[in-house]
Amino acid sequence: MISSASPWDRLVGHAAQRRIWLAMRASGQLPHALLLTGAPGIGKRTWALAAAQDLLCHAPGVAGPCGRCPSCRALAQGTHPDLLEAAPERGHRELRVEDAARILDWLALTPALGERKALVLDQADAASRNAAPSLLKTLEEPPAGTHLFLVTARPQAMVSTLVSRCRRLFFSPLDREGFRKVLRAQRADSTLEETLYRLSRGSPGESLDLLERGVLDLRGALGGLAGAPRAKALALAAEVLVPAKPTSRQAAAQEATPLELRRQEALARLQILASLLRDRLPGLPAEARLNPDLPPSSPGDVARGARALRETVDAIQGNADLTLALECCAISLAG
Repeated sequence: MISSASPWDRLVGHAAQRRIWLAMRASGQLPHALLLTGAPGIGKRTWALAAAQDLLCHAPGVAGPCGRCPSCRALAQGTHPDLLEAAPERGHRELRVEDAARILDWLALTPALGERKALVLDQADAASRNAAPSLLKTLEEPPAGTHLFLVTARPQAMVSTLVSRCRRLFFSPLDREGFRKVLRAQRADSTLEETLYRLSRGSPGESLDLLERGVLDLRGALGGLAGAPRAKALALAAEVLVPAKPTSRQAAAQEATPLELRRQEALARLQILASLLRDRLPGLPAEARLNPDLPPSSPGDVARGARALRETVDAIQGNADLTLALECCAISLAG
């Protein structure tokens, strides 16, 4: 739901894109479709919602919407009939037929509160020809007064005819200050902010995904495995390495069997472990470390650990038993 506060006030970073939008509005040359691209989890959808409120406001000022007109009040209450947010259903890579039908029905309506409508379509690469051909045609040539905000981290996966009809805006990851501001608003504990910033490359959304994957537990496990007896190594493998179920973000973005999703999650955790192990190389400059606070280890231990991780990845990709492969990895890392 959109609150009564200015939508730009909720946005962290992306000031240049905001200026471009306000300049286009001031000139009266708003494109019918904007394609917002950039890394996932950096605020593209939030920016799109801010621009949509600005677009629908009946009396916008130089810096943004008025916050008082019927359109702004409807947006604040989350009941605006001329704004539609859409994205693939949880667990689906593409828009379902019923999702496409709902969007098409909405696009066919005339604006209710003004002269414009706004569609914010997240993961716009999900609108493929196979999933929704009629929707794709309408998106390529939307009705008069309808403005599209297409959000994607994968523009290369979109149909070229749709991309060619859009004005493209690229969004960069947040700087450290912006990243920390967003992260602290969603997570009270500020532990390892610098590590999360480096691992996620400035994406708050990706950093939350890393936390969901248990990056903090993996850090602890790497230290706990050193010299651990077999029983402890197996316990740590069961607790940290072996995924019990796919993360919510993975389940929302992919269609696969539970086992396939668990394999993907295990490989992602091994990749995090590899970055942790790399950062323990003695003599590696601090600026080159993704985890600058980790203590160094011996070159031999790092090489042995890297070999164990590589062999485990090969085993998983070769359809070896997932639990057994990860248990063997833990024992190897324990030495």
